[in-house]
Amino acid sequence: DVGPPGSQEVPNLVAVVHAWRLPADGSGSAGTPGVRGDPEGDALGGQPRVVVARQGPDPLQPPGEHNDPETAYRRISGSGRTLAELLMDQTVVAGVGNIYRCEVLWRHRLHPLRPGRSLKRASWQLGWDDLVRLMPWGVRTGSIITLDDVLVDTAAAWERGERPQVPREFAVYQRTGLPCLRCGATVRHKVVAGRNLFWCGGCQRRT
Repeated sequence: DVGPPGSQEVPNLVAVVHAWRLPADGSGSAGTPGVRGDPEGDALGGQPRVVVARQGPDPLQPPGEHNDPETAYRRISGSGRTLAELLMDQTVVAGVGNIYRCEVLWRHRLHPLRPGRSLKRASWQLGWDDLVRLMPWGVRTGSIITLDDVLVDTAAAWERGERPQVPREFAVYQRTGLPCLRCGATVRHKVVAGRNLFWCGGCQRRT
């Protein structure tokens, strides 16, 4: 398996996170500006301010107070909102963005419209670990990587001292009506939390 790049290769993540601004209404959901490489409407804006207590755990932070999957799981498992909504709520988990939302749910066969309270603890841990693994590569390369073969090729290029050309390829994101890369079922689309959600109607059934 390809692990996350070493911390010495990643920009100052504290500075990156401090550049986030939560909505004035405290909702922390759709439309929150970000710097995670999500092109669908996320762009750094306004004056930086210190991370506030209401922001959720961040997979890009070192393990500790600001990177605690258990805190995020308590918020998810206590909610009747869908997984798709919860992953876009910055008070639940910080910095995921829409592409990672769609792709990580697909990677772990999780139905995005299931209520958070139905999510098993083990399933959440696998998803969280995947975010911790994938998101630093997004910071490192400036491109979101969610497919294992792309990640392997990218890591190999870095090991050779090359700047990789990361293809813009995803499993379900922006693939409405196309066959799922895993099971061949049709990729579906729905607007959830103000953003375009994509998932496989065949193999994303796990809770």
